[in-house]
Amino acid sequence: MEFKQNINKIHSDLSSLYGDVAVKENFNNQSGEFIELTVISEGKELKLSVSKRELEKDNFNWSYLSNPIDES
Repeated sequence: MEFKQNINKIHSDLSSLYGDVAVKENFNNQSGEFIELTVISEGKELKLSVSKRELEKDNFNWSYLSNPIDES
């Protein structure tokens, strides 16, 4: 259950700050299974990838120090 709750938490936080957020499950040989969240704001695209293994943990915290859309 933590997996779905953690995805919803990240999606909700990003949506409240930047609007539309797309969530997609993905896989590659190097990273394995991961979730890719895409935000398009002010003509810029931000992609955030989080491993499925991390999202399955009971305790999951995430943050960033500045607006990732602002290039400065």
